[in-house]
Amino acid sequence: MLRVIIWGTGSDYDRYLNSIRYYEITNQIKVVGVTSKSVTGSTIDGYPFICKEDIVNYVFDILIVTSMQYFKEIRQEAMELGICKEAIVKGKIFLLPNFNFQKYLEIKNSKLSIFSINCWGVIYNRLGLEFLSPFINLAVPEEHYLKFLKNPQDYMKEPLKLKEVSYNDVDRHTYPVCYCRDILLGFNHYYTFCEANHKWNERKKRINWNNLFVMMFTSRKDIAEEFINLPYEKKVCFVPFETEEDSLFYLNYQNVDEMSKLPFWKIVNLSAIGNYKYYDILDLLNGIKKKRIET
Repeated sequence: MLRVIIWGTGSDYDRYLNSIRYYEITNQIKVVGVTSKSVTGSTIDGYPFICKEDIVNYVFDILIVTSMQYFKEIRQEAMELGICKEAIVKGKIFLLPNFNFQKYLEIKNSKLSIFSINCWGVIYNRLGLEFLSPFINLAVPEEHYLKFLKNPQDYMKEPLKLKEVSYNDVDRHTYPVCYCRDILLGFNHYYTFCEANHKWNERKKRINWNNLFVMMFTSRKDIAEEFINLPYEKKVCFVPFETEEDSLFYLNYQNVDEMSKLPFWKIVNLSAIGNYKYYDILDLLNGIKKKRIET
């Protein structure tokens, strides 16, 4: 059983508390105490109250931060007190459906780097994890993405070059389209080349080449076949057609009126943030492609 300390007693704490208590009742965790800069006293909600400066005198495994607005500041303060970065998690993860703390910690501690063809990489944000990949808030043409996946380390040595400025119809702003050697990257959630280039270079330094998860989607069977042959242990390609291939995942949405009107890429993205319940994200990232909804 993991011993945890909770840091933060504001509105986020109230939102997450019952979920955290569920995992305590099911013997996955034990709350050692609670700390906060805005509360004093001996107990809070039945838990011992701990002064921040005294945290290091307690034996615990995980620090749960229940203040999303000040997460970075709290994490920095905790690290200055001697708590290692890897032991600090965001309280919002306890709201994930079918959440399993051990599975989550396996992913977090493994420092998984996710390559994704589009904004599916927001999975990092949903899981409260550091972005260990530059493939965030961008889109790549299918053929270009496959070309990258066949030789990723060489492409990561290449500088970005601005090709053109395009327009994002959804968010209604212009964004940079760049070359990385001979592949195109559309940074459709950034406003300037300077911003996109900075984030790309900052995040590519964090890639864990020893632990990659590769994701894409396609409606084309020839593209899917090419993906199947890529030499990655952990990979998934979402497709809108039935398949028995292990690395392909069928998202059957055509028979649902509301969903059938949406483009396939939208279904893929909305599944990433939990709007559609096709898979358990922790299982998927751990290489288990069990469907949550059978069709």
